[in-house]
Amino acid sequence: YLIKGELAKFIQAYSKAIELDPGDHELKTGIASAWIDLGDMQQAEQWLQQAAKLAPDQPTTVSTRIQVLLQQEQFQQALDL
Repeated sequence: YLIKGELAKFIQAYSKAIELDPGDHELKTGIASAWIDLGDMQQAEQWLQQAAKLAPDQPTTVSTRIQVLLQQEQFQQALDL
């Protein structure tokens, strides 16, 4: 769905996957990235915070945090991270 640009379907599918495996931080960063693409930074931040509770230093969590910072035009913080 993501490759096709069907972000709403992607989010639905990921939501179901998260229900099956709530401890998978990569699923949560994936859905956060989709919300970033949709322009909903509040949803993105909520999912990112959940991922960060599970795996704060993992590459997917850090790269998603950088995406959020870039969208918020916090360029120096993104660079520092």
